[in-house]
Amino acid sequence: MECKRKYNKQYNQSLTGHLRVLWNSVGDRCTNPKNIAYGYYGGRGIQNKFESFGVFYDYIVKVLTIDPRGLEIDRIDNDGHYDRGNIRFVDTIGNRRNRRGKSNGAIESRRNRRGKSNGTSKYKGVTWKKANKKWIAKIKCNRKNYHLGCFDSEIEAAHVYDRGALKYFGEFAYLNFPKDSYEKDNISKSVDC
Repeated sequence: MECKRKYNKQYNQSLTGHLRVLWNSVGDRCTNPKNIAYGYYGGRGIQNKFESFGVFYDYIVKVLTIDPRGLEIDRIDNDGHYDRGNIRFVDTIGNRRNRRGKSNGAIESRRNRRGKSNGTSKYKGVTWKKANKKWIAKIKCNRKNYHLGCFDSEIEAAHVYDRGALKYFGEFAYLNFPKDSYEKDNISKSVDC
């Protein structure tokens, strides 16, 4: 038994073993309703579009040419499937930057006992400031909070957050609106923290 455990540990540390564990994990979170993460993946319709482990392995090793040990798998389009062209391997911090914003369902569940909203927005990086009746755009980068401004419009605050996210997080930014709606030249000028 000890020998088998030692072999499994060695196999899982090899490139093939690591990718096999990752393949099984991706498949499980996309197809098994009993998996704790199913609601964030399969429950939202996210699928593993790789036909087999061999295709998955070849894509990572031959096309991406990366050794993913020590990194996490990340979908570039957070609403897209695990598929060719939509996966990359990043460190934990890079993966956290690509999180979805709050959905409308999350806002509904954040109502207080009287049924009133408690200051949340459906956009990432935006909150309602009751004291001055304004929408606040803020962002956190390198453990430091940046106040991006106060706005009359929730959408305007969301756009400012997006510009800040592009400035600080680049390709890992999860935006409220499509990336092509922001001009590259204006990003560094728009947000000055």
